[in-house]
Amino acid sequence: MFQKRNNMDVNSFLDGLTKQQREALWQRFANARASLKDGEADAMWQDVAKGKGSDPAKKKLLACFLKLGGELKGKRDMWCKELMTYTKSSGHLFANHVFE
Repeated sequence: MFQKRNNMDVNSFLDGLTKQQREALWQRFANARASLKDGEADAMWQDVAKGKGSDPAKKKLLACFLKLGGELKGKRDMWCKELMTYTKSSGHLFANHVFE
């Protein structure tokens, strides 16, 4: 649904879902991240999407996930590149990733 509505605001999209749909979407997103089994990406996620003030970045990353078709496997480089744009710390070298 999100992909069909080009340039839709993720907040508006989430507002149009039921509570159960939102919970299922966030769980699907969590499962997709976990399925990558990527410690560096997990560390970046923890840095960006946990704690006070993380909601806007978390929702932008959810929008990225939705734009990638709700799948991260096979799209890891694109996911990590997007994730890096929101990292709070800089100067880290993520050697296992190739970014184009």
